[in-house]
Amino acid sequence: RVFPAGIAIAMSAILFALWHGPTQGFFWSKLLFYFLVGMDFGTIAYLTQSTLPAIPVHILGDLTFFFLIWPYDATRPQVLKDGANLSFVVFAAQAIIFTALTIVAFIRLAKVAENLRAGK
Repeated sequence: RVFPAGIAIAMSAILFALWHGPTQGFFWSKLLFYFLVGMDFGTIAYLTQSTLPAIPVHILGDLTFFFLIWPYDATRPQVLKDGANLSFVVFAAQAIIFTALTIVAFIRLAKVAENLRAGK
């Protein structure tokens, strides 16, 4: 609310792109791709006043990546073929931790929403 919507969306998109840099590489083409995806997500959130509509879009993007891109990228190790390395273990742990935290956050959010509807 401090910045105009366009500036806030662009700032969020820059952070989204940089967040993906360590795992995807800091190449201009990938950073541009993630910046544009971040712009899409930010615009969706701004127009709907919610981050929820962007979640299925993100899921579809991840599924597309993991099923259509990753298996054909020779530079990426495949766990079933090459075994689990440290990166895989770290990413799996992150996924488990952040999934648990997300579930807790949504449960708490649901309780807050319920209290607001009840007028508490």
